[in-house]
Amino acid sequence: MPWPIVTVPQGGLPVTEATNGFGTPVIEAENGFGTAVTFVETGGLPVVGGASGELRYIAPTAQGSGDGTSWANAAALTSINTMIAEAGPGGTVAIASHLGDYAQTAPITLSAAGAAGNRVLITGMDGDGNPAQAKIVGNRTAWVAPVSEPVVPLDTSGYGGNTSFSAAAGISYLDFKNLRFERLGRIIDWSGIAATGFLFEDCEGFNVRDGFYTSITSAVTNLTLRRVTGEGFSKKFVRFHGDCSGWTIEDFSFDSRWQDKDNFAVGIECQHNAHGLIVRRGSAGNAHSTLTTYFNGDGMSSERTNYDILVEDATFYGCTDGGLDLKSERTIVRRVTANGNKRNFRVWGGVIDNQNYGGPILLEDCVSIAPHGRGGGSTHHAWLKGNDLTANGGSVSLSGFIASGGDVGIAALAIEGQNGTMAFTAPDIILSAGSVMHNTLEAGSIITGISGDPMAPAQFTAGQWTLASNNISGQLVANVIERPGDGGSVITSLQYRIDGGAWVTMAGTGTGPRVITSLTDGVEYDVELRAGNAIGFGVTGDLKSATPIYVAPVIVRLAFNGSALNPGDTPVDTAAGAPAMTLQGTAAVVAGGIQFGGLANHIVFPNREGFTFDGLFTVKMRLTKANWNSSAEQFLVAFWNTSGNQRAWMISINAVNAIVGRFCPGAGGSANIVDTVANGSLPAPITAGMHELMMDRGADGYTRIYLDGVMVGKSAAPVVGTNVNNTTNIVRVSGSTTGNADPGPSILHFLEVRKGEALCGSDAGYTP
Repeated sequence: MPWPIVTVPQGGLPVTEATNGFGTPVIEAENGFGTAVTFVETGGLPVVGGASGELRYIAPTAQGSGDGTSWANAAALTSINTMIAEAGPGGTVAIASHLGDYAQTAPITLSAAGAAGNRVLITGMDGDGNPAQAKIVGNRTAWVAPVSEPVVPLDTSGYGGNTSFSAAAGISYLDFKNLRFERLGRIIDWSGIAATGFLFEDCEGFNVRDGFYTSITSAVTNLTLRRVTGEGFSKKFVRFHGDCSGWTIEDFSFDSRWQDKDNFAVGIECQHNAHGLIVRRGSAGNAHSTLTTYFNGDGMSSERTNYDILVEDATFYGCTDGGLDLKSERTIVRRVTANGNKRNFRVWGGVIDNQNYGGPILLEDCVSIAPHGRGGGSTHHAWLKGNDLTANGGSVSLSGFIASGGDVGIAALAIEGQNGTMAFTAPDIILSAGSVMHNTLEAGSIITGISGDPMAPAQFTAGQWTLASNNISGQLVANVIERPGDGGSVITSLQYRIDGGAWVTMAGTGTGPRVITSLTDGVEYDVELRAGNAIGFGVTGDLKSATPIYVAPVIVRLAFNGSALNPGDTPVDTAAGAPAMTLQGTAAVVAGGIQFGGLANHIVFPNREGFTFDGLFTVKMRLTKANWNSSAEQFLVAFWNTSGNQRAWMISINAVNAIVGRFCPGAGGSANIVDTVANGSLPAPITAGMHELMMDRGADGYTRIYLDGVMVGKSAAPVVGTNVNNTTNIVRVSGSTTGNADPGPSILHFLEVRKGEALCGSDAGYTP
């Protein structure tokens, strides 16, 4: 629902101007929490390069004497450092725009400098002395900018590229204008040096790995990028790293154009101890990084050690992670639009434990449009990190926040972790269909200034459920792995529909599989899910398609039927090629079966291979038992590993006369056992005489235990995994666990074990 908009005066916060003693204006903004945030303003410096020094000329190839004193004697680009030194403070180095492109494949070191108040101007210039763009081209792999996002991500991780200019210690007070840089690794590299006083104005970068590069040991101060564009970058177009400070980036456009898999693209990246940055009047976006299952890629990002950052009147768009991803402190974001990023505004700062803490991060009059999820993680208009390695979480104050659109089913607002605070003043949030206002909040995290009224549940997303054939004619199985957000009211109904037809209510509201019946084999069906609560139903979820089909299983089978046995006969397994059974202790053939009793007197079916039970299975037996009501648990059918003697039992009778089906999803042994749950239909005590017991796992994944055709137990949830061992198994029929609890004589009349088929697989049971 929309919320009223309160008009905030332009700029929001009181602003004063002062001087820093060097003629550089300083902006101080009160952040509303009693802390002054200071930004050094470099963009307003007058450009004096070319006013009083010498004029030197550069051409694609050296002309005449090559001393740079005229167009006729222009120097080569490789001599630019000498030309800067000869032009001197206040001088100009003219780079010819009218004589062709500059092919440059090796770094050019710059060490010559201007002086404070007498900068050197390096500019593109035509033959008439007018400013005109000169083009420098490196050796990065050629690339054509796509007009729209590629269906298949373009891997530019190996494109490489040389550095154009490598800055040496002492370089300072240089102005670069009217230059275009193409196919480069780096436009300029200030790694490991301290320098001050740079201007890049009316410059372009095209198909670069990095644009403006600083490292952890850089200390570049008082730098301005004005009317600089970047089209196509795979790493970072601007690195504000190390101990850099006093930078201004204005009237900019940095568009990665979906260069991908270079781990990872960011338009403007702040790192290390860099501080004092103004970013205004521009845009950055389309930064993609699909290298891992979680897609990175931000329009602009900062780290916890960065501080004093102002971003205003800018747009960040189309990134696979954050539009703005801010971990910094003392940060103000003013009149910024984020559009189509996974998380439009992603805030980690405002942590009181941080040494640079200056109160919550401020977002003033910002606009969030249509966040769009890609590559893992949730999708939100505004996201805040709660405690992360600290007891206190982040905090953000949002005044005049406007949000609308986005993927259906998203949570508009989210705090991940504990002790985080989002404080809204006069928001106007129009939710996407099926969305919720915010996700579930962890301990100590709060969102203030918005309504907590419940809504309909969120949309089912693709990863929250599956649809598949269960190899039963005319059936599909919809398995709910995770339910969508409940909208603030308990989910009371889950429904499905087929091919856009009528909605059908499913059994229960929890997770787990639901069988869809009455379908036609070989026909593909489109299925959708939705959830409902007291408010209503959420928007239709992700559509999935599947085709019911039945393929006869390949059955690995053990079968024994002793009804035709007479005393003195040799019992055999009816499975083709099976060896004779082994009778242990006093176990012996009697009329109609094999008599056994207790631990020592049991029956072994040797060398059973293939019973890993990774799908449907059945264990079925018929026996006359001497003592149905013993004081200790008796394992009737068990599987033994020949090497480790580990067992996993399938059918037993416990000390309280309950028939139990057990299933070990691991590699064997007694661990990880899933018991069936008695359903109340078990007779107590079990009557004396012959009984038929069966355990199976049906197509729905549940294990069931049956007594004389009636289901008497069922697992609490679908059972996954394999059983019993991954090697040859001994199948054993016994009467006890650790002693002769069954005095005997008990008689085994029938035993069958099948892998790949459930003879019943239903709560309804079967006819013995």
